[in-house]
Amino acid sequence: MKLDKFKAKNSNNKYYLIASLSVLGIGGIFLLGRSFAKYQLQQSFPIMQGQVQISSADILITGINVDGTSQDTIPTKSEGKNFKNAVCTNGAIGIWDKDNWAFTATNYTQTKTECTLNFTQEEVKDPSTESMNDILEKQKENELPNGKLIEDKNGDDTNFRYVGSDPNNYVYFNCDDLSKQENGSCEKWRIIGLLSVENANGEKQQLLKIIRDSIGEYSWDSSADTVNYGDGVNEWSQADLQKVLNDNYFYQKAGGTCYTDSNNTTGQCPQWTSVGIKANSRSLIENVRWKTGTLSLAASQNSITPKEIYTFERSEYNGKQCTFGIENGCDDTVERTTEFIGHVGLMYPSDYGYATSGGSDDQRTQCLTTSPFEWNSDINYGRNCYTNDWLFNNTKSSLTLTPVPLIYASSVYAISEYGYIGIIEASYSNKVMVRPVVYLKSNVKISKGEGTLTNPYTLTY
Repeated sequence: MKLDKFKAKNSNNKYYLIASLSVLGIGGIFLLGRSFAKYQLQQSFPIMQGQVQISSADILITGINVDGTSQDTIPTKSEGKNFKNAVCTNGAIGIWDKDNWAFTATNYTQTKTECTLNFTQEEVKDPSTESMNDILEKQKENELPNGKLIEDKNGDDTNFRYVGSDPNNYVYFNCDDLSKQENGSCEKWRIIGLLSVENANGEKQQLLKIIRDSIGEYSWDSSADTVNYGDGVNEWSQADLQKVLNDNYFYQKAGGTCYTDSNNTTGQCPQWTSVGIKANSRSLIENVRWKTGTLSLAASQNSITPKEIYTFERSEYNGKQCTFGIENGCDDTVERTTEFIGHVGLMYPSDYGYATSGGSDDQRTQCLTTSPFEWNSDINYGRNCYTNDWLFNNTKSSLTLTPVPLIYASSVYAISEYGYIGIIEASYSNKVMVRPVVYLKSNVKISKGEGTLTNPYTLTY
């Protein structure tokens, strides 16, 4: 067994480890015809001649056009029409949810906002993949300057992932104004890929998965010193970080509690009202089933491949499979689950494993048949694996969503700044980044841009 000390704990002589182990291996609703529109306020409003009263403001549906012809009602979903666009005054943005056959108006702040809804009989290709697939085909065929996009298959799942040291996968997101996706108005996120995922209803979709740069250094979870040595509980559905990300961060709520060490040690949270997800971008994020399974005790970490890690992440194995008994280190009473329905998560260990290009096709094949737990700096091919992986950071580690099934019930996997996947206590936060991850709704697509840092992709919806 080879262990690399990550941080020495002051009590109990226990360590936080990044290690290579060979052990065991939105809003209110109003009805219009058979359709509805959603707003930020959590209440319903009556319609008077198409006009909806909202506080001191009002919004007016001034027209409904189908194939250029005006009509009084919104066509039903069964009529086979396609939503084309919404034209609104006062800078309001209209978004159509084709799954729920719903119209959402965001970004309006003035009274007398008017919207015209346009529908067409013309066949409209599914926007969830059309524009992205055009990019995929081009990038699969041609090596990018610093990486390319690769298809991988895992059972019934077909995923397309950006790989390489710095691929062209930047995208504007969380903008002040969705109509002005540009520097200064938006954050720059990066696209992990077009991945298979189940929505909240259990329906599998292929959605754009994107990741933000770090929002700070916070504990995955912490606990009182009487529970798991105070090092937290590795169950994502109740984790402190999960609650912060899916509440304060997602809804831009002020306050919240951010933990930074064991024994429920707290730190100062960011100003969520400025750092959090803005309402106009919030409406683009899908509520999905995050799989929180992990390896079985029979799996050998020093030989497991990214493909096998992907399978285990979606398994029924959970993080409480302790090997050293329940005395303090495994004594929590938290019920374990293997999925969580929410809007915001973290990357998976398999996301990191698949993101490498290895520097060449042959080298990538070598990396994908080698355990990411063994991508050490003292192994040449391992060095090629992580230095050609854009999710790698050489100054800080990155938290992942996945619990560790051995040692203690407080351990989770992290991407080490030394290049390999290792273990860290859930409460530890020093030099460990929190990088939010979300899936975008199926009606969100890439429209323009080059995906570079200076010319990121923009989104349409």
